[in-house]
Amino acid sequence: MVYKLRPLQLAFEFEDWPYHLGDTIDLIVDLDPSGDVAVREVRVGLECQQRYWESSTLTMEVPIITHDLTGGEGVAPPRQTGTDTVVKQVTREHKETFVHSSVLFLKDEKLRAGPRAMSVKLEIEQVPPPHASEVRELIKDPDRWWSFRWILVAMVNVVRGLPRRRVAAWAVLE
Repeated sequence: MVYKLRPLQLAFEFEDWPYHLGDTIDLIVDLDPSGDVAVREVRVGLECQQRYWESSTLTMEVPIITHDLTGGEGVAPPRQTGTDTVVKQVTREHKETFVHSSVLFLKDEKLRAGPRAMSVKLEIEQVPPPHASEVRELIKDPDRWWSFRWILVAMVNVVRGLPRRRVAAWAVLE
């Protein structure tokens, strides 16, 4: 049996302005099945990508190697004549991504071919990201910092089809 790889197209629209914890995002989700399709679920989620950078200075001793090329019956093996101190600035990055808020608005449905627009309300939870409190503490430390990126994601899971994901990236919360 042959299955369609893209049995359903997905798009969404929303007002692109700053939102706050506790706000509601009003969306219009456009679903366009290319034929009759069984949908397991369709949801919209607000993902938070937390990134943490930490700079530090790394000091290490490296050997000083000399090669004796005086001639004669061959080349003498290299030998260590001392060490040198090398200082490097190292920055480490850590990333965490999680779904902060989501809404499931279609589950176990059969859709007919043709476009349809659905109105969806995504309520942003009032709980701040796990590391939000650390941002204020790190303002005085130039060697460490956090950044937060909010992404609105619509996902659809259909029977006998590849999971589809449509992303709109933007800085949502202030």
